[in-house]
Amino acid sequence: MPIANTLGCARQLAQRGVRVEVVDHGPDADHFGVVQHSVLDVARAFPSAG
Repeated sequence: MPIANTLGCARQLAQRGVRVEVVDHGPDADHFGVVQHSVLDVARAFPSAG
């Protein structure tokens, strides 16, 4: 299951009081393919430098 590592990381962060959103791109998603779908969402999550 490709997302298993992500879910494990999210659980560890939650134990420390950090909430994260996990997005499942489906069973065919791999590490590099997900980047194409996620990079803009990740960039929007950071505050702008403006």
